[in-house]
Amino acid sequence: MTLRLPEVRTPFHSAMRWLLRRGPLWTAISLLVVAAAFIVAPSFLELVKTGATYEHWSRFIAAATFVSIAVTLLVTRVLDYSLDLIADRLAYLASQGWQTDAATRTPPAVARLGNR
Repeated sequence: MTLRLPEVRTPFHSAMRWLLRRGPLWTAISLLVVAAAFIVAPSFLELVKTGATYEHWSRFIAAATFVSIAVTLLVTRVLDYSLDLIADRLAYLASQGWQTDAATRTPPAVARLGNR
């Protein structure tokens, strides 16, 4: 597997970077979780008071969908952060003159040790 940084940043990359690294992502995650809690709260209170609930099942499906979307956005942010760390590491290794041995596909650290 080869990781390569893009040569040119497109407007799409800039827009995705802004969405993933600024407030809109955390606002969206928060709103989705709050909305999920808001639509199932009446049913939960009714369950605590009476021991039964009479809300329509679609509220629970909608709440589960909202939470699933929020978790997906959160995992996307974690992956974006991890890939940034990898990109920074690759940039550092390139600045130090480390290169992958293309013939054997040896990772930089192993290729460097073999040259000593």
